[in-house]
Order: sequence, then C-alpha cells, then structure tokens
Amino acid sequence: MDLARIKVGNKVNVTVHPGGSIVLTPIHPVIDPGTAATTARRLIKKNAALFKRLS
Repeated sequence: MDLARIKVGNKVNVTVHPGGSIVLTPIHPVIDPGTAATTARRLIKKNAALFKRLS
C-alpha cells in the first residue's frame, strides 16, 4: 500500500479482472468550478506580494 500511496481511510475503487489481478484506484474528491474560483482568488490575494516578487 505504501508504493500505491494509499493510506488507511482513503476511498478506492476496486476492480477484479478475470485473470485474477486486483486493481486499486484512488478516488480523488472533485471540486466544483465555483469553489475552485473562490479558492484561487483567495490564494492569489493572500500571496500577492510573493507573486509580485516572482514575476
């Protein structure tokens, strides 16, 4: 599990193939566009001085 970077409590999709192999795929939460835009604006405003120095 360490190699797959899956920790206890993470949600995964489990697929069992006919040949017997088991595939675990992490399920990542999806963020809606409105929340993403709000969060991006907040982070840009919070780090405005840093962005100015880097540009």
